[in-house]
Amino acid sequence: NVSKFTFSIDLLFSKENELTFQPSIPKFKEDLLSLLIDLEKCVNDLPIIKSALFEVDTSTVSFDDCTEVIKLEEANLQAILDELFQVLEQFLSERKSLKTVLSLKPDEYTHDFDPNGTKTLNEYKKQLNEFNRILNIVQNELAPTYKLDLFFVSCVQFKENAITHIKTLIQNFLMQVKRYALQELDQLKNEFDTIVVDLKKVPETPEELAAMKKY
Repeated sequence: NVSKFTFSIDLLFSKENELTFQPSIPKFKEDLLSLLIDLEKCVNDLPIIKSALFEVDTSTVSFDDCTEVIKLEEANLQAILDELFQVLEQFLSERKSLKTVLSLKPDEYTHDFDPNGTKTLNEYKKQLNEFNRILNIVQNELAPTYKLDLFFVSCVQFKENAITHIKTLIQNFLMQVKRYALQELDQLKNEFDTIVVDLKKVPETPEELAAMKKY
């Protein structure tokens, strides 16, 4: 169970092709710091007293010392948050290699990798090995959840989306290899059929006989 003192966040891969959290680290900091900003506004509004029944002189009322304390604590809180969120920054940094594959668009990248069918099987194998390496990290090494200090990180949805994405890349690559292989077989068959037809021709001149022998 998640403790009531724990912040729950989700790992995700953004549209900008970045590993991040939901809510993001900057958003988290902004929301927490906004609490002090709201407090400062409340303190500034305290001397304002309006009443239709009686007149109140608030000119001698000041909460400047409170405001100064709040501003000081804001700087301290910023430093605390930077240290607190460092564990999340490290978590993302240790997994930044996942971006190299997760940022690829399956259809576009498969086509751009070998638009004319000139890549070798070894080149395809090398790329497929990289896909499978990242797939293994996401599928087997990345845990569904993590407890990082005050943060409970869920990777469940991230894992599901990433696995689907990588498997689509692998499938597209294999289908492209198959398609190019079938095209190559069709071309070889056509060449073979042409050779058979030519060999069945009876040479009528010495030149044709010499050409056939050379062929």
